[in-house]
Amino acid sequence: MLVAICFATVLLVCQLCTAASLAHAVAAVDERMGRNVEFGLAYDEGDMEAEIAVEAGEADLKSCSDPYQLPLPASPQAVAKMPPSPCVAVVLPWQSGGLRQDAEVFERALPCAHTLYGDSQPPPNASRDERLLFLEHLPSEHLRYKKGWSNLTASAEVWSMVNMEWVSLLHLKLPTVSLILCKTRIVCELLSAIRHERNLSWRLLYTRFSSVDRFGVATLASCETTTMSAACQRAPLWTNPSMVGMPTAQPAAPRRALTMAGIARARPQQDFGQFLHVMGKSAAKHTAEIIQAWRENLHFPNLTIVASRSIPSVQKWMRKAPPHIRLELDISTEELTALQASHGVHLCPSAREGYGHYINEGRAAAAFVVTTPTPPMSELVDDASGMLITARTAKPPLHGNLIALPFDDSAVSPADISAAVHRVLALPVEERRRRGRRARARYEEDTAFFLESARRLDCTSRLALADGHANSSLDARATACGLCLI
Repeated sequence: MLVAICFATVLLVCQLCTAASLAHAVAAVDERMGRNVEFGLAYDEGDMEAEIAVEAGEADLKSCSDPYQLPLPASPQAVAKMPPSPCVAVVLPWQSGGLRQDAEVFERALPCAHTLYGDSQPPPNASRDERLLFLEHLPSEHLRYKKGWSNLTASAEVWSMVNMEWVSLLHLKLPTVSLILCKTRIVCELLSAIRHERNLSWRLLYTRFSSVDRFGVATLASCETTTMSAACQRAPLWTNPSMVGMPTAQPAAPRRALTMAGIARARPQQDFGQFLHVMGKSAAKHTAEIIQAWRENLHFPNLTIVASRSIPSVQKWMRKAPPHIRLELDISTEELTALQASHGVHLCPSAREGYGHYINEGRAAAAFVVTTPTPPMSELVDDASGMLITARTAKPPLHGNLIALPFDDSAVSPADISAAVHRVLALPVEERRRRGRRARARYEEDTAFFLESARRLDCTSRLALADGHANSSLDARATACGLCLI
């Protein structure tokens, strides 16, 4: 009876929350951008008084009517009575810019999360309580991993997060994986179809995702010191001290919020007549087409392109670039942040993305983001919060065991870029600014969803260590903690 009352109360609360319009979120962003007001994730303890109990047959998976929502708030009081959070080792196959960003987000969202690299030796003594979260590749499917990683997966609970363009049949058939986390809805839908078709045993969890907020518009999480297990105290010994661009994990210290404090005080004025394109090290962002579009339209506004010297073709393209394009090579994170904050229009015409951090960073900066109409780009931006370029489609490249995706890449020409820029320029500056604020509101909504998903995922790990629940199924623990698995 108590469980039934709990579910009824929560469903009512969720319906009320869903009914709130995004316009209210945009208004809140307006207020915070003017006053830089901090806010955190609020929990109504009056709706969360029920104890979490997991017993055979009690987990009602039918209550998860929509796995793309968070139906049942987990009880903070009950979580506090559970054992301390076990460690989560976020394992990257190698040092990569995008993967390091992913790892940094997890380090900030999960208690006691720390980063390891597969091309380094694995930790010698893993606790049975340890959780291993592999990003993109698992040890048995990639040669970069050192010996010993495959054996380690047999002694710990294994999670995985894959990007859409790197989904392989070998990865999906591995019996050691119990849970795959989905950054985007399109990945969940793709993997769900494969799971049912091939009768695979792992489960899916739609978490959404985020990028570190380097713009200081708002504080998205109240991160407090978390009680750590004994295994967590070993975490600094597990961390590769030579990793570039990633801070060394210090699990005993308060967790870091997703917001980088202090940047807001130096935030430059945002100019919605200035265009920015962050190519980085990717060759799949139609940079050559953007440069050609500016060559053909000398009246276009100034454009700044951020790229890496490791891509030699960029400097070749720039030899023919018009004078209203400025190239920035290998700049620091602080310099990039300043450019993202000062340029009001971000050009992000990706052919494909695993997630799209540079698109999400544009949303976090409250910029007007122009991107392509295929997922996952179109999950982050629409014509109400930015602009989608009219694009053709092209078959994506396939390598090895990768699965042929049921949709194509976006292919844009210089003419497509030009048409999109003309559409942007036809909009009043205030409309561009309004869509930027709406993009920021959507960024905050996705970030809050991800942080809450991470909190409940930690709840499932702690519940597995509680007395009497060591043998409870992942489904039962997830339901008790308010997660809908697919």
